Amino acid sequence: MAAPPFDLDTWLGQWRDWMTPMTDRLLQLDDRTQSGTTGERDDVAAAFVARKAINDRLDAVESAMDREPAEASTLTNQPVVDDSGGAVGSTLDDAARLLEAIIAKVEREVADREGQQAADTTVRAAIVADLDTVTQLSATLGERTNQVADLRAEAQSGRNPGETAAALAALRCDLEVVDAERRRVLARWHSLPGELESLATEEVAVRELAARCREKIAAAPSLAVPSVDVLSQVDRTPDLDEMPWRNARAAAAPLVAKVDRLSAALAEARQRFEEPLSRRDDLRGLLQSFRQKAAAKGLGEHPEVETRYRRAESLLWAAPCDLEAAGPLVDEFVATVNTMTAGVSR
Repeated sequence: MAAPPFDLDTWLGQWRDWMTPMTDRLLQLDDRTQSGTTGERDDVAAAFVARKAINDRLDAVESAMDREPAEASTLTNQPVVDDSGGAVGSTLDDAARLLEAIIAKVEREVADREGQQAADTTVRAAIVADLDTVTQLSATLGERTNQVADLRAEAQSGRNPGETAAALAALRCDLEVVDAERRRVLARWHSLPGELESLATEEVAVRELAARCREKIAAAPSLAVPSVDVLSQVDRTPDLDEMPWRNARAAAAPLVAKVDRLSAALAEARQRFEEPLSRRDDLRGLLQSFRQKAAAKGLGEHPEVETRYRRAESLLWAAPCDLEAAGPLVDEFVATVNTMTAGVSR
């Protein structure tokens, strides 16, 4: 604060205005340091002493203002001492700087301590939560039990909580990855009976398709239709949900792979037997469309057109159909129609 002006009322009001927030900050620190360090509490006590000395001086100035104005003015510039006579400041401004410095120092220390306490609380909460999770996952999966026990002992000791929390978080991540795989495999496992029923239905359909293809197409694919024969193996397998994960995975993996191979084999068989039938139908459609094209140009009864059409037709509507022979005949018919209709157009 500046040296007192002639108007002591204004000067005193400024000091009172300054003291109010200082007092509020000090009272807040008093509450926050109850669970703090001895050093923090000692500093707060020193701040209260400085505050009282400043406030006592202000009270003395106020008391002397009406009675002895000269004395009041003198008091504004005299050293400030505490109740025991110890120096607080050579002037009020000096004492105020001391009080502000003490309060600011303790505020920083308390903020740091409270921040660290909050961080420690967060770490401890993470340790408790992650330890509970890894304990459950380890028991479910039958894995990493020794590591979980070691980390539990480390957590209970309270040593190196940061390292313990990091190790638990990493272990939790690892186990959650394994558990996700476990859930996926078990879900797939439980879906196998339904998958196999669908595949059995597909097997019947593909066998019918294969029989039709062999009947209708010469040189049909010589491909065996796979049989759905793993359903009984699935039925005889123990309940995987109750087995340790490693054993469950070992039991499930071969059968799941076999079902996948069966599904792929049936899909390939369907494609292989559908292709020649589709090829025959495409050739039939092409032959008919170009016959219509020839007829539209008045060439439907032309001997060359009719002859080439009948040759291709006799093969395409024969059973079994010789696609290797029919394909070139259709190409010849298409070429003939294109050539002859081009001549008519001119």
